[in-house]
Amino acid sequence: MKKTLYSLYHLEIISILRKSNDVYLIQAKEGKYILKYVSKTDENLYERLSFYHNETFLLPLKSIKNKYVEYFNEHYFIILPYLEEDFSLSYDIKLSFYIKSIAHLHNQSLYPLRKGDLYLENIISYFQKEISLKENLLLERMEIVEKEDYHSTSDWFFIMNYQHFLYALKEANKHTDLLEEEFHKESNLNLVLTYQNFQIEHIFLHEQKIISLEKMAIAPCVYDLYDVFINLPSISLSFNPYFKEYLNLHPLKPYEEEWLFALLFLLPLERKEDDLEDLSSLLSTLKYLTRVEELAKDFYNPSKNK
Repeated sequence: MKKTLYSLYHLEIISILRKSNDVYLIQAKEGKYILKYVSKTDENLYERLSFYHNETFLLPLKSIKNKYVEYFNEHYFIILPYLEEDFSLSYDIKLSFYIKSIAHLHNQSLYPLRKGDLYLENIISYFQKEISLKENLLLERMEIVEKEDYHSTSDWFFIMNYQHFLYALKEANKHTDLLEEEFHKESNLNLVLTYQNFQIEHIFLHEQKIISLEKMAIAPCVYDLYDVFINLPSISLSFNPYFKEYLNLHPLKPYEEEWLFALLFLLPLERKEDDLEDLSSLLSTLKYLTRVEELAKDFYNPSKNK
């Protein structure tokens, strides 16, 4: 590997330290680097991103063959500059930087979506199937609970919030219908280059960089917003101000707004065997729904419900 790295990147390797199955820390005379095993198809992703000259998302080094992705010993890999993180920076500052960064990326990378494609039909079908599946889960559990003589703590909590959970799925269905309507009204339909790998550890603020680009894909811009919402580490952290920051830079079209809220109102539902774990899961679902409702109240245009 040392000879390969020297021939491809002119790096004189001192040591290679394994950090995980796919990631290695390289100490070279020229400095520190990260070697990461990736997919061959990532070359297209990096080429596409480089076209926009976006300096925020950290691209790999190019080899002497002018490639981002190289091959050695039956594995494809990339070489990245090693970044030192400043752990004193607060979470909210990093999140704000990230939101603005994806908004800027979305503005740069608009890809027209042809209406003749079956894309919309597949999306609507997905939502309808997910809503039906989750409604059946709720109904089946209620039927079981009603037949039982003994009700656990989680059962009582479920009974108390059953109508609230059903309401969320009705909202998801409403936004799905509106998505279809608005989609047909809109003449300029777009997809964008999305990141879809939000983790605070990927944000190096003092370097103004975001790493780990392997999940980037051409997709609806709302997928990045949804990715942030469901991956916030604290369910008590409000997404609203960061969403507003995004909208100031990249306003959503009506069909994109409906798309986002159709996604958000699809409740995360999972029944646990242990009663305490099940209660905790239901509580998390309720808190999630509360956050979605607060976001909808602040940012959804009520006139669309008429």
